Amino acid sequence: MAIETPFYPIIYVRGYAMRSRDIETTVGTPYMGFNLGSTKIRQRAGGDIERLIFESPLVRLMKDYDYRDTYCDGRDVAEPDELPERPVFIYRYYDQASRAFGDGERREIEEYAEGLDALISRVRHLLGEPAGFGVYLVAHSMGGLICRAFLQNHNLGCALNRQAVKKVFTYATPHNGIDVRFIGNLLPAFWNANNFRQRRMRKYLAITNDRNVNDLDDKFSPDHFFSLVGTNYKDYGRKRAVVPEDSDGLVRIRNAFVRGGPRAFVHRSHSGPLGIVNSEEGYQILRRFLFGDVRVDGRLRGIKVKLPGSIEVRKKAGEKVAASYHFETVVGVRGARGWDMGRRRIRERCAVFRTYDALKGDKDAGPESSKPRLFTVFLAKELRTEKSKRKKELHGSLAFSVRVRVPVPDYEVGGKVRSNEHFEGSVLFQDVLVVKVSDATTGKSPWRVTYGWSEDGAGSAPHSAAVESRREKEENGLWRYIVPVESSAEPEFTAELELTVQEWGNAQGVQ
Repeated sequence: MAIETPFYPIIYVRGYAMRSRDIETTVGTPYMGFNLGSTKIRQRAGGDIERLIFESPLVRLMKDYDYRDTYCDGRDVAEPDELPERPVFIYRYYDQASRAFGDGERREIEEYAEGLDALISRVRHLLGEPAGFGVYLVAHSMGGLICRAFLQNHNLGCALNRQAVKKVFTYATPHNGIDVRFIGNLLPAFWNANNFRQRRMRKYLAITNDRNVNDLDDKFSPDHFFSLVGTNYKDYGRKRAVVPEDSDGLVRIRNAFVRGGPRAFVHRSHSGPLGIVNSEEGYQILRRFLFGDVRVDGRLRGIKVKLPGSIEVRKKAGEKVAASYHFETVVGVRGARGWDMGRRRIRERCAVFRTYDALKGDKDAGPESSKPRLFTVFLAKELRTEKSKRKKELHGSLAFSVRVRVPVPDYEVGGKVRSNEHFEGSVLFQDVLVVKVSDATTGKSPWRVTYGWSEDGAGSAPHSAAVESRREKEENGLWRYIVPVESSAEPEFTAELELTVQEWGNAQGVQ
Protein backbone atom coordinates (compact mmCIF):
# COMPACT_ATOMS: atom_id res chain seq x y z
CA MET A 1 0.00 0.00 0.00
CA ALA A 2 1.42 3.39 -0.99
CA ILE A 3 1.84 6.19 1.55
CA GLU A 4 -0.09 9.33 0.65
CA THR A 5 1.75 12.26 2.20
CA PRO A 6 1.06 14.00 4.47
CA PHE A 7 -1.48 11.41 5.66
CA TYR A 8 0.81 8.94 7.41
CA PRO A 9 -0.60 6.31 9.78
CA ILE A 10 -1.31 7.71 13.25
CA ILE A 11 -0.45 5.87 16.47
CA TYR A 12 -2.18 7.07 19.63
CA VAL A 13 -0.43 6.42 22.94
CA ARG A 14 -2.61 7.01 26.00
CA GLY A 15 -1.55 8.31 29.39
CA TYR A 16 -1.03 6.93 32.88
CA ALA A 17 -3.56 4.75 34.70
CA MET A 18 -2.85 4.94 38.42
CA ARG A 19 -4.84 2.19 40.12
CA SER A 20 -5.66 -1.36 39.04
CA ARG A 21 -9.29 -0.45 38.49
CA ASP A 22 -8.16 2.44 36.26
CA ILE A 23 -6.22 -0.03 34.14
CA GLU A 24 -9.24 -2.34 33.85
CA THR A 25 -11.46 0.59 32.84
CA THR A 26 -8.86 1.63 30.26
CA VAL A 27 -8.45 -1.76 28.61
CA GLY A 28 -12.23 -2.18 28.58
CA THR A 29 -12.52 0.50 25.89
CA PRO A 30 -11.35 0.19 22.27
CA TYR A 31 -9.85 3.65 21.76
CA MET A 32 -8.20 4.36 25.12
CA GLY A 33 -9.75 7.83 25.42
CA PHE A 34 -8.97 9.05 21.89
CA ASN A 35 -12.69 8.75 21.14
CA LEU A 36 -13.85 11.01 23.98
CA GLY A 37 -15.48 14.30 23.10
CA SER A 38 -16.98 17.18 25.02
CA THR A 39 -19.95 19.52 24.97
CA LYS A 40 -19.80 23.07 26.21
CA ILE A 41 -22.05 26.10 25.86
CA ARG A 42 -21.42 29.37 24.06
CA GLN A 43 -23.43 32.56 24.07
CA ARG A 44 -24.29 33.91 20.63
CA ALA A 45 -24.38 37.57 19.66
CA GLY A 46 -28.11 37.80 20.31
CA GLY A 47 -27.76 36.39 23.81
CA ASP A 48 -29.06 32.90 23.00
CA ILE A 49 -27.16 29.93 24.38
CA GLU A 50 -26.02 27.20 22.00
CA ARG A 51 -24.11 24.02 22.55
CA LEU A 52 -20.62 23.67 21.10
CA ILE A 53 -20.07 19.96 20.49
CA PHE A 54 -16.67 18.42 19.88
CA GLU A 55 -17.03 14.84 18.74
CA SER A 56 -13.48 13.64 19.66
CA PRO A 57 -10.11 13.68 17.88
CA LEU A 58 -10.73 10.23 16.41
CA VAL A 59 -14.15 11.05 14.98
CA ARG A 60 -12.96 14.36 13.56
CA LEU A 61 -9.98 12.71 11.84
CA MET A 62 -12.44 10.24 10.34
CA LYS A 63 -14.84 12.93 9.16
CA ASP A 64 -12.29 15.47 7.95
CA TYR A 65 -9.47 13.29 6.60
CA ASP A 66 -10.95 9.83 6.00
CA TYR A 67 -8.84 8.17 8.70
CA ARG A 68 -10.22 4.90 10.07
CA ASP A 69 -9.52 2.68 13.04
CA THR A 70 -7.92 -0.73 12.59
CA TYR A 71 -10.63 -2.93 14.08
CA CYS A 72 -12.46 -5.44 11.92
CA ASP A 73 -15.23 -7.80 13.06
CA GLY A 74 -14.30 -7.36 16.71
CA ARG A 75 -10.55 -7.88 16.34
CA ASP A 76 -7.42 -6.03 15.35
CA VAL A 77 -6.63 -5.99 11.66
CA ALA A 78 -4.44 -9.01 10.94
CA GLU A 79 -4.10 -8.95 7.14
CA PRO A 80 -2.93 -6.18 4.81
CA ASP A 81 -6.09 -6.32 2.70
CA GLU A 82 -8.16 -5.42 5.79
CA LEU A 83 -6.18 -2.26 6.52
CA PRO A 84 -7.82 1.12 5.78
CA GLU A 85 -5.89 3.51 3.53
CA ARG A 86 -5.37 5.98 6.38
CA PRO A 87 -5.23 3.99 9.60
CA VAL A 88 -5.28 5.07 13.25
CA PHE A 89 -3.67 2.51 15.56
CA ILE A 90 -4.31 2.54 19.32
CA TYR A 91 -1.27 1.38 21.26
CA ARG A 92 -2.86 -0.86 23.92
CA TYR A 93 0.18 -1.19 26.14
CA TYR A 94 -1.89 -1.56 29.31
CA ASP A 95 -3.45 -4.81 28.11
CA GLN A 96 -0.54 -6.82 29.49
CA ALA A 97 -0.95 -5.14 32.91
CA SER A 98 -4.64 -6.04 33.01
CA ARG A 99 -5.95 -9.01 34.96
CA ALA A 100 -8.40 -9.64 32.11
CA PHE A 101 -5.92 -9.72 29.22
CA GLY A 102 -2.53 -10.08 30.89
CA ASP A 103 -0.91 -11.06 34.15
CA GLY A 104 -1.92 -7.98 36.13
CA GLU A 105 1.69 -6.82 36.54
CA ARG A 106 2.76 -3.31 35.56
CA ARG A 107 5.71 -2.94 33.24
CA GLU A 108 8.38 -0.30 33.15
CA ILE A 109 8.54 2.53 30.62
CA GLU A 110 11.36 0.75 28.80
CA GLU A 111 9.16 -2.25 28.05
CA TYR A 112 6.32 -0.03 26.85
CA ALA A 113 8.78 1.75 24.55
CA GLU A 114 9.89 -1.58 23.08
CA GLY A 115 6.23 -2.44 22.54
CA LEU A 116 5.84 0.80 20.57
CA ASP A 117 8.76 -0.28 18.41
CA ALA A 118 7.05 -3.62 17.79
CA LEU A 119 3.81 -1.86 16.83
CA ILE A 120 5.61 0.31 14.26
CA SER A 121 7.15 -2.85 12.80
CA ARG A 122 3.67 -4.35 12.55
CA VAL A 123 2.33 -1.24 10.81
CA ARG A 124 5.23 -1.38 8.35
CA HIS A 125 4.46 -5.05 7.62
CA LEU A 126 0.73 -4.46 7.15
CA LEU A 127 1.48 -1.67 4.68
CA GLY A 128 3.78 -3.98 2.72
CA GLU A 129 7.12 -2.29 3.50
CA PRO A 130 6.30 0.75 1.32
CA ALA A 131 8.85 3.29 0.14
CA GLY A 132 8.70 6.47 2.18
CA PHE A 133 7.12 4.69 5.14
CA GLY A 134 6.40 6.89 8.14
CA VAL A 135 4.12 7.33 11.13
CA TYR A 136 2.84 10.10 13.36
CA LEU A 137 2.87 9.63 17.14
CA VAL A 138 0.08 11.35 19.08
CA ALA A 139 0.28 10.93 22.85
CA HIS A 140 -1.33 12.07 26.08
CA SER A 141 0.52 12.54 29.37
CA MET A 142 2.77 9.55 30.13
CA GLY A 143 2.27 8.38 26.58
CA GLY A 144 4.56 11.19 25.49
CA LEU A 145 7.30 9.85 27.76
CA ILE A 146 6.92 6.39 26.21
CA CYS A 147 7.40 7.99 22.79
CA ARG A 148 10.46 9.87 24.01
CA ALA A 149 11.98 6.75 25.56
CA PHE A 150 11.59 4.95 22.24
CA LEU A 151 13.13 7.87 20.30
CA GLN A 152 15.90 8.82 22.71
CA ASN A 153 17.03 5.54 24.25
CA HIS A 154 18.77 3.68 21.44
CA ASN A 155 18.90 0.50 23.52
CA LEU A 156 15.13 0.24 22.98
CA GLY A 157 13.81 -0.74 19.58
CA CYS A 158 15.55 -0.32 16.23
CA ALA A 159 16.89 2.68 14.33
CA LEU A 160 14.77 1.90 11.26
CA ASN A 161 11.55 2.37 13.23
CA ARG A 162 12.82 5.51 14.94
CA GLN A 163 13.60 6.99 11.55
CA ALA A 164 10.01 6.29 10.47
CA VAL A 165 8.60 8.78 13.00
CA LYS A 166 7.80 11.95 11.08
CA LYS A 167 6.19 14.03 13.81
CA VAL A 168 5.25 13.75 17.48
CA PHE A 169 2.37 15.61 19.14
CA THR A 170 1.93 15.44 22.92
CA TYR A 171 -0.98 16.57 25.06
CA ALA A 172 -0.10 17.54 28.65
CA THR A 173 3.01 15.37 28.90
CA PRO A 174 5.25 15.97 31.96
CA HIS A 175 8.41 16.33 29.88
CA ASN A 176 10.30 17.73 32.87
CA GLY A 177 8.64 15.57 35.52
CA ILE A 178 5.78 16.19 37.95
CA ASP A 179 6.07 18.49 40.96
CA VAL A 180 3.59 17.92 43.78
CA ARG A 181 3.00 20.34 46.65
CA PHE A 182 5.19 19.76 49.70
CA ILE A 183 7.26 16.93 48.16
CA GLY A 184 8.37 18.44 44.85
CA ASN A 185 9.69 15.82 42.42
CA LEU A 186 9.99 13.13 45.13
CA LEU A 187 7.11 10.98 43.93
CA PRO A 188 6.45 7.53 45.43
CA ALA A 189 7.58 4.31 43.76
CA PHE A 190 4.23 2.48 43.97
CA TRP A 191 1.92 2.40 40.93
CA ASN A 192 5.04 3.28 38.88
CA ALA A 193 4.60 6.93 39.87
CA ASN A 194 8.38 7.24 40.12
CA ASN A 195 8.38 7.29 36.30
CA PHE A 196 7.73 11.03 36.66
CA ARG A 197 10.78 11.66 38.84
CA GLN A 198 13.65 13.32 37.03
CA ARG A 199 16.24 10.81 38.22
CA ARG A 200 14.17 7.92 36.88
CA MET A 201 13.39 9.82 33.67
CA ARG A 202 17.08 10.33 32.94
CA LYS A 203 17.53 6.57 33.01
CA TYR A 204 14.81 5.55 30.56
CA LEU A 205 15.43 8.60 28.33
CA ALA A 206 19.17 7.74 28.32
CA ILE A 207 20.20 11.30 29.21
CA THR A 208 23.69 10.92 30.65
CA ASN A 209 24.92 14.50 30.29
CA ASP A 210 23.91 17.62 32.20
CA ARG A 211 21.06 18.54 29.86
CA ASN A 212 17.58 19.16 31.23
CA VAL A 213 15.20 16.23 31.34
CA ASN A 214 12.93 17.96 28.84
CA ASP A 215 15.74 18.01 26.25
CA LEU A 216 15.49 15.67 23.24
CA ASP A 217 19.27 15.28 23.48
CA ASP A 218 19.83 15.60 19.71
CA LYS A 219 17.97 12.31 19.16
CA PHE A 220 14.91 13.83 17.43
CA SER A 221 14.31 17.17 15.76
CA PRO A 222 12.59 19.57 18.22
CA ASP A 223 10.94 21.29 15.23
CA HIS A 224 8.92 18.12 14.61
CA PHE A 225 7.92 17.64 18.25
CA PHE A 226 4.90 19.68 19.38
CA SER A 227 3.90 20.18 23.02
CA LEU A 228 0.33 21.21 23.83
CA VAL A 229 0.24 22.69 27.33
CA GLY A 230 -2.86 22.92 29.53
CA THR A 231 -3.34 25.88 31.88
CA ASN A 232 -6.66 25.12 33.62
CA TYR A 233 -5.93 23.54 36.99
CA LYS A 234 -9.42 24.11 38.42
CA ASP A 235 -11.25 21.47 36.37
CA TYR A 236 -9.13 18.49 37.31
CA GLY A 237 -10.99 17.32 40.39
CA ARG A 238 -9.41 16.59 43.77
CA LYS A 239 -5.84 16.31 42.48
CA ARG A 240 -5.61 20.08 42.20
CA ALA A 241 -5.33 20.22 46.00
CA VAL A 242 -1.78 18.89 45.82
CA VAL A 243 -0.70 20.46 42.53
CA PRO A 244 0.28 24.14 42.20
CA GLU A 245 -2.03 26.55 40.38
CA ASP A 246 0.43 27.05 37.51
CA SER A 247 -0.57 23.69 36.03
CA ASP A 248 -3.27 21.77 34.20
CA GLY A 249 -4.25 20.19 37.51
CA LEU A 250 -1.44 17.64 37.40
CA VAL A 251 1.46 18.83 35.23
CA ARG A 252 3.00 22.22 35.87
CA ILE A 253 3.09 24.54 32.87
CA ARG A 254 6.87 24.89 33.04
CA ASN A 255 7.26 21.08 32.83
CA ALA A 256 4.89 20.38 29.94
CA PHE A 257 7.03 21.05 26.87
CA VAL A 258 10.25 19.87 25.29
CA ARG A 259 13.10 22.29 25.01
CA GLY A 260 13.36 24.11 21.67
CA GLY A 261 10.17 22.66 20.20
CA PRO A 262 6.99 24.43 19.10
CA ARG A 263 4.29 24.69 21.75
CA ALA A 264 0.90 26.21 22.41
CA PHE A 265 -1.01 26.94 25.61
CA VAL A 266 -4.74 26.24 25.91
CA HIS A 267 -7.05 26.77 28.88
CA ARG A 268 -7.83 23.10 29.41
CA SER A 269 -7.24 20.66 32.25
CA HIS A 270 -5.13 17.50 32.21
CA SER A 271 -8.07 15.22 31.46
CA GLY A 272 -11.76 14.77 32.18
CA PRO A 273 -14.85 16.44 30.64
CA LEU A 274 -12.91 19.69 30.14
CA GLY A 275 -9.65 17.94 29.35
CA ILE A 276 -7.04 18.87 26.80
CA VAL A 277 -7.38 15.78 24.54
CA ASN A 278 -11.11 16.07 24.03
CA SER A 279 -11.02 19.75 23.09
CA GLU A 280 -11.67 21.64 19.87
CA GLU A 281 -8.52 23.68 20.48
CA GLY A 282 -6.38 20.58 20.73
CA TYR A 283 -7.74 19.07 17.53
CA GLN A 284 -7.40 22.24 15.49
CA ILE A 285 -3.77 22.64 16.53
CA LEU A 286 -3.09 18.93 16.01
CA ARG A 287 -4.36 18.80 12.46
CA ARG A 288 -2.48 21.91 11.36
CA PHE A 289 0.73 20.56 12.88
CA LEU A 290 0.30 17.19 11.13
CA PHE A 291 -1.10 18.31 7.78
CA GLY A 292 -0.36 22.03 7.52
CA ASP A 293 1.63 23.89 4.84
CA VAL A 294 3.17 26.88 6.63
CA ARG A 295 4.76 27.57 10.00
CA VAL A 296 4.96 31.09 11.45
CA ASP A 297 6.96 31.99 14.57
CA GLY A 298 6.45 35.37 16.22
CA ARG A 299 9.10 37.04 18.40
CA LEU A 300 9.37 40.49 19.86
CA ARG A 301 12.66 42.26 19.32
CA GLY A 302 14.06 45.71 19.92
CA ILE A 303 11.79 46.21 22.93
CA LYS A 304 12.07 49.72 24.33
CA VAL A 305 10.40 50.59 27.61
CA LYS A 306 10.53 53.81 29.58
CA LEU A 307 9.90 54.33 33.26
CA PRO A 308 7.30 56.80 34.53
CA GLY A 309 8.81 60.22 35.05
CA SER A 310 8.80 60.17 38.85
CA ILE A 311 10.47 56.73 38.92
CA GLU A 312 13.02 57.70 36.30
CA VAL A 313 14.06 60.62 38.53
CA ARG A 314 14.68 58.29 41.45
CA LYS A 315 16.59 55.87 39.22
CA LYS A 316 18.90 58.66 38.09
CA ALA A 317 19.41 59.54 41.74
CA GLY A 318 20.94 56.10 42.24
CA GLU A 319 18.01 54.13 43.68
CA LYS A 320 17.53 50.52 42.54
CA VAL A 321 14.52 50.22 40.21
CA ALA A 322 12.92 46.92 39.16
CA ALA A 323 9.84 46.04 37.09
CA SER A 324 8.17 42.89 35.77
CA TYR A 325 6.74 42.99 32.25
CA HIS A 326 4.21 40.47 30.96
CA PHE A 327 3.31 39.92 27.31
CA GLU A 328 -0.11 38.37 26.73
CA THR A 329 -1.12 36.87 23.38
CA VAL A 330 -4.18 35.07 22.01
CA VAL A 331 -3.82 33.55 18.54
CA GLY A 332 -6.81 32.84 16.30
CA VAL A 333 -7.37 31.76 12.71
CA ARG A 334 -9.94 32.80 10.15
CA GLY A 335 -13.34 31.27 10.81
CA ALA A 336 -12.59 30.03 14.35
CA ARG A 337 -15.63 30.14 16.62
CA GLY A 338 -15.30 29.52 20.33
CA TRP A 339 -11.67 28.32 20.37
CA ASP A 340 -8.13 29.73 20.13
CA MET A 341 -4.95 28.46 18.50
CA GLY A 342 -3.12 29.29 21.70
CA ARG A 343 -3.36 31.81 24.53
CA ARG A 344 -0.85 33.11 27.03
CA ARG A 345 -2.38 35.14 29.86
CA ILE A 346 -1.25 36.34 33.23
CA ARG A 347 -4.25 34.95 35.10
CA GLU A 348 -3.62 31.54 33.51
CA ARG A 349 0.02 31.65 34.65
CA CYS A 350 1.52 31.35 31.15
CA ALA A 351 2.15 34.89 29.89
CA VAL A 352 5.65 35.64 28.64
CA PHE A 353 7.62 37.32 31.44
CA ARG A 354 10.68 39.55 31.30
CA THR A 355 12.29 41.81 33.87
CA TYR A 356 13.21 45.44 33.24
CA ASP A 357 16.89 44.55 33.51
CA ALA A 358 16.55 41.76 30.91
CA LEU A 359 14.82 44.06 28.42
CA LYS A 360 17.56 46.61 28.96
CA GLY A 361 20.18 43.97 28.15
CA ASP A 362 21.70 43.82 31.64
CA LYS A 363 24.22 40.96 31.68
CA ASP A 364 23.29 40.17 35.29
CA ALA A 365 19.60 39.79 34.48
CA GLY A 366 19.85 36.06 33.92
CA PRO A 367 19.51 33.72 30.92
CA GLU A 368 16.14 35.04 29.70
CA SER A 369 16.37 36.42 26.18
CA SER A 370 15.38 40.01 25.43
CA LYS A 371 13.79 38.62 22.24
CA PRO A 372 10.91 36.49 23.57
CA ARG A 373 8.99 34.08 21.34
CA LEU A 374 5.31 34.90 21.68
CA PHE A 375 3.76 32.16 19.54
CA THR A 376 4.17 29.46 16.93
CA VAL A 377 1.24 28.83 14.59
CA PHE A 378 0.82 26.23 11.86
CA LEU A 379 -1.47 27.08 8.95
CA ALA A 380 -3.13 24.90 6.32
CA LYS A 381 -4.15 26.00 2.84
CA GLU A 382 -6.51 23.06 2.51
CA LEU A 383 -8.21 21.62 5.58
CA ARG A 384 -9.97 18.75 3.87
CA THR A 385 -8.92 16.26 1.24
CA GLU A 386 -10.24 15.41 -2.20
CA LYS A 387 -11.77 12.23 -0.80
CA SER A 388 -13.88 14.06 1.74
CA LYS A 389 -17.48 14.67 0.73
CA ARG A 390 -17.51 17.86 2.76
CA LYS A 391 -16.64 21.13 1.04
CA LYS A 392 -12.94 21.97 1.13
CA GLU A 393 -11.73 25.15 2.82
CA LEU A 394 -9.30 26.74 0.37
CA HIS A 395 -8.26 30.38 0.45
CA GLY A 396 -5.95 32.49 -1.66
CA SER A 397 -4.05 33.45 1.46
CA LEU A 398 -3.46 32.13 4.96
CA ALA A 399 -4.58 34.45 7.75
CA PHE A 400 -4.45 34.58 11.51
CA SER A 401 -4.85 37.15 14.27
CA VAL A 402 -2.87 37.88 17.41
CA ARG A 403 -4.26 39.80 20.35
CA VAL A 404 -1.31 41.48 22.03
CA ARG A 405 -1.54 43.02 25.47
CA VAL A 406 1.23 44.45 27.64
CA PRO A 407 -0.09 45.54 31.06
CA VAL A 408 1.53 48.32 33.04
CA PRO A 409 4.00 46.55 35.36
CA ASP A 410 4.46 46.85 39.09
CA TYR A 411 7.41 49.15 39.69
CA GLU A 412 9.73 48.63 42.63
CA VAL A 413 11.96 51.38 43.94
CA GLY A 414 14.47 50.47 46.61
CA GLY A 415 12.79 47.08 47.06
CA LYS A 416 9.32 48.53 47.68
CA VAL A 417 6.38 48.39 45.28
CA ARG A 418 5.17 51.79 44.10
CA SER A 419 1.39 51.34 44.18
CA ASN A 420 0.23 54.96 44.32
CA GLU A 421 0.67 55.35 40.55
CA HIS A 422 -0.67 51.90 39.58
CA PHE A 423 -4.17 51.39 38.18
CA GLU A 424 -5.22 47.80 37.64
CA GLY A 425 -6.14 47.08 34.02
CA SER A 426 -4.06 49.88 32.52
CA VAL A 427 -1.83 48.87 29.61
CA LEU A 428 1.32 49.95 27.85
CA PHE A 429 0.04 48.37 24.64
CA GLN A 430 -3.11 46.58 23.52
CA ASP A 431 -4.29 45.81 20.01
CA VAL A 432 -5.27 43.01 17.60
CA LEU A 433 -2.99 42.23 14.68
CA VAL A 434 -4.30 40.50 11.53
CA VAL A 435 -1.65 38.83 9.38
CA LYS A 436 -2.06 37.40 5.88
CA VAL A 437 0.50 35.10 4.27
CA SER A 438 0.37 34.37 0.54
CA ASP A 439 2.74 33.15 -2.16
CA ALA A 440 4.84 35.96 -3.57
CA THR A 441 4.41 36.62 -7.29
CA THR A 442 7.48 38.85 -7.60
CA GLY A 443 10.75 39.43 -5.75
CA LYS A 444 13.21 37.08 -4.11
CA SER A 445 11.13 36.31 -1.03
CA PRO A 446 8.84 33.24 -1.34
CA TRP A 447 6.09 34.88 0.70
CA ARG A 448 4.07 38.06 0.72
CA VAL A 449 3.12 39.06 4.26
CA THR A 450 0.68 41.88 4.90
CA TYR A 451 -0.79 43.07 8.18
CA GLY A 452 -3.16 45.50 9.84
CA TRP A 453 -3.90 46.57 13.41
CA SER A 454 -7.50 46.78 14.60
CA GLU A 455 -7.04 50.42 15.58
CA ASP A 456 -6.26 51.09 11.91
CA GLY A 457 -9.39 49.32 10.70
CA ALA A 458 -8.06 45.77 10.44
CA GLY A 459 -11.26 44.42 11.94
CA SER A 460 -13.18 45.26 8.77
CA ALA A 461 -12.60 43.13 5.68
CA PRO A 462 -11.70 45.94 3.18
CA HIS A 463 -8.85 47.19 5.37
CA SER A 464 -7.71 43.96 6.94
CA ALA A 465 -4.00 43.20 6.59
CA ALA A 466 -3.34 45.97 4.09
CA VAL A 467 0.23 47.02 4.97
CA GLU A 468 3.22 45.28 3.40
CA SER A 469 5.71 44.06 6.01
CA ARG A 470 9.43 44.78 5.78
CA ARG A 471 11.51 41.76 4.75
CA GLU A 472 14.83 40.48 5.99
CA LYS A 473 16.70 37.33 5.04
CA GLU A 474 18.32 35.09 7.63
CA GLU A 475 21.59 33.25 7.07
CA ASN A 476 19.88 29.84 6.97
CA GLY A 477 17.66 30.82 4.06
CA LEU A 478 14.56 31.68 6.09
CA TRP A 479 12.81 35.01 5.65
CA ARG A 480 11.72 37.35 8.40
CA TYR A 481 8.87 39.83 8.07
CA ILE A 482 8.87 42.81 10.40
CA VAL A 483 5.77 44.46 11.92
CA PRO A 484 6.22 47.62 14.03
CA VAL A 485 4.60 47.60 17.47
CA GLU A 486 4.11 51.14 18.74
CA SER A 487 2.08 52.68 21.52
CA SER A 488 1.23 56.30 22.17
CA ALA A 489 0.71 55.54 25.85
CA GLU A 490 2.88 57.00 28.58
CA PRO A 491 5.31 55.55 29.56
CA GLU A 492 6.39 54.65 26.04
CA PHE A 493 6.47 51.10 24.71
CA THR A 494 7.82 50.23 21.26
CA ALA A 495 9.07 47.03 19.66
CA GLU A 496 9.08 45.03 16.44
CA LEU A 497 7.24 41.78 15.89
CA GLU A 498 9.50 39.48 13.88
CA LEU A 499 7.57 36.85 11.90
CA THR A 500 9.60 33.92 10.57
CA VAL A 501 7.68 32.16 7.80
CA GLN A 502 8.67 28.80 6.38
CA GLU A 503 7.19 25.91 4.46
CA TRP A 504 5.99 23.14 6.70
CA GLY A 505 6.18 19.58 5.53
CA ASN A 506 7.33 16.13 6.51
CA ALA A 507 11.11 16.18 6.71
CA GLN A 508 12.67 13.35 8.69
CA GLY A 509 12.44 13.92 12.43
CA VAL A 510 15.20 11.65 13.74
CA GLN A 511 18.65 13.19 13.88
